[in-house]
Amino acid sequence: MPEGAARRHRNGVTGVAGVTVAVRDLGVSTARYRAMLGAAPMATGGMPGLGLRLAQFRIGTQMLSLAQPGPGAHPLLGEHLSRRGQGACAISFYGPADGELDPGLCHGAPLEIAGVR
Repeated sequence: MPEGAARRHRNGVTGVAGVTVAVRDLGVSTARYRAMLGAAPMATGGMPGLGLRLAQFRIGTQMLSLAQPGPGAHPLLGEHLSRRGQGACAISFYGPADGELDPGLCHGAPLEIAGVR
């Protein structure tokens, strides 16, 4: 990763904070990522009220979240799985302040900045 001016973007982003991957079967996907990363997830479980099941892996300073939609889940995951299959569906970046990037400039992808505190 380059340092200095080459690393600074006009929107203030300085790196990737996390990636959320939409999956159809959390158990199968967790086992695959566990084998690939050589580490167990740091957290697993559901998100009450959001209809999601998650497994989260810490990779350095980044978080990799595997997310499986369930009943009542926000349509983002289900739509992603229907249109594109399993894969990255949301990304958050480190930057100076919390904010969302304009979906119109991101091909509709949900991209956000997680302000460094």
